[in-house]
Amino acid sequence: MKILFINNSKDFPGSAISLLNLFQGLSNRGVEILVVGPKMNSQKFLDELHCLDINYINVNNPKNIWPKIRRNSAKNLIISYIQWPFKVVRFIYQRTFAEKRICEIINKFHPDIIHSNSGVIHEGLKCANRYSIPHVFHLREYQDLDFGMKFYPSKNSFLLLLRQSYVITITKDILLHFQLDDYPKARVIYNGIYPKNKVKKVWPKQNVFLCCSRINESKGHEDVIRAFSRFSNEHQEYKLVILGYGDEDYIQKLKLIASQLGCGDRITWPGFVEDPFDYIAESRALVVASQSEGFGRMTAEAAFAGTIVIGRSSGGTKEILSRTGGFMFDSTEEMYVEMCKVAELTEGKYLMMVDKAQSYAIGHYSNEANVENTYSFYKEMLK
Repeated sequence: MKILFINNSKDFPGSAISLLNLFQGLSNRGVEILVVGPKMNSQKFLDELHCLDINYINVNNPKNIWPKIRRNSAKNLIISYIQWPFKVVRFIYQRTFAEKRICEIINKFHPDIIHSNSGVIHEGLKCANRYSIPHVFHLREYQDLDFGMKFYPSKNSFLLLLRQSYVITITKDILLHFQLDDYPKARVIYNGIYPKNKVKKVWPKQNVFLCCSRINESKGHEDVIRAFSRFSNEHQEYKLVILGYGDEDYIQKLKLIASQLGCGDRITWPGFVEDPFDYIAESRALVVASQSEGFGRMTAEAAFAGTIVIGRSSGGTKEILSRTGGFMFDSTEEMYVEMCKVAELTEGKYLMMVDKAQSYAIGHYSNEANVENTYSFYKEMLK
């Protein structure tokens, strides 16, 4: 079996980790893989592919979304409107050139399946139709709810496009978002997070609530700080640890809010950590406050690490916690209440919740489950 993967990211996001795990599992089953996509900023991703003996070809494929209009100031708004038509022309040119390059690669590689690793990649389906090759969209994001993207040329046209293809979504909520619950060629296949045997239980836990993500407004850090400020006034032995990188101006804004609320000295900012697994395992709870998380990789990681999650009742976070167990909130007030509940858990109750979460995670979010479900779906396509 030969698979042509079309990538969309220039960087090394969490989804890329899941993708590499999938590649390794498929390669072990004898699947030959070729990856194409935009010029990578991440040498690490290319090095990981090299270790798996997988080639990467730059085709400079664009994201099939309308260019954004920057509205954060009058000056940027004017500049964006002036630049917008030129960006559209460049997008059309890049799309045409990318389709030509992908077709050239198909003629040489002769793939059995073309796998577009995001809903913003449309060139793969066009080329697949030209050569009568099965195509699958791998929907890892909502596009509009989580990243504010504008569908090209419209959301309705994209919904029609999906029904010309096989579809994988990483949560049922994304499946419903794209109205695919009645579509027989769509499957929910959760990301692979860790191997089945990578589970950990640490007790006693440190008196720490942990946030672990990119630091920007959509991740809800301000809400966490406000809830923690109230909680820590009653539990001064607790600390809030915020891992990750982000816009420095926004981080300074958060630090100022924390200082004004009187909890700045109980919050630490270690920055980006390559592997946060041990941080998660040792913390009393992971707090996930994202407004619309496509999957919620950190929520699933916490299950493997044996740590309870306090998560916003939305998107992939809600879907995972409804199965693994945890504490959900819709407001800052509710987040504070859930923090208090977690702090009061006994060892027996805490570890009982961990056992339930780990059992479900091993069966649904392990690398092995992801590879098995994807490979089975491939075989179904080829029938």
